[in-house]
Amino acid sequence: MFLASAHVGGVTPRKRGALNKLLEAYPNASIFAFKDDKCLRTNPDRKVNVELEDLIDPTPEDPWSKEKIKRFHDAAAEAAEQLREGKDLLCVCVGGKNRSRALAIAAHTLAGLSVESLEEPPCEHLLKLAKTTSLEDALELAPLPPPKGQSRPKRGRAE
Repeated sequence: MFLASAHVGGVTPRKRGALNKLLEAYPNASIFAFKDDKCLRTNPDRKVNVELEDLIDPTPEDPWSKEKIKRFHDAAAEAAEQLREGKDLLCVCVGGKNRSRALAIAAHTLAGLSVESLEEPPCEHLLKLAKTTSLEDALELAPLPPPKGQSRPKRGRAE
């Protein structure tokens, strides 16, 4: 039976208080961060994996390529292994909404754990990626677009 779980946080000033509580509640959790922040480094013995730091949310100008999808999938596989070993995870991005939620779901999915208690990312494309179990199927999603509401560039305000 698995007792470990993935927890999600963000590093914006509004989210940092909740993230600090998670860091205190799970002092031995493995951290997978899309955004490095000094609050993640309060414990010098804790490994902070920031290999995903330059992997920003997909945008109309920069959808996720096969290379980016592979990096996400590789991190999810590593996170799933941590879960299987009984370690909790902290998945951290800027706002704690898209990439971190997707990584938590992907890690649970790959580890064979329920995702029922995890919040889904608003981006339907990242959610689909998170629920994909094989790398081959994940790569078929490339180029991974942004959420449908962001498919078109925003118009400037009328002056």
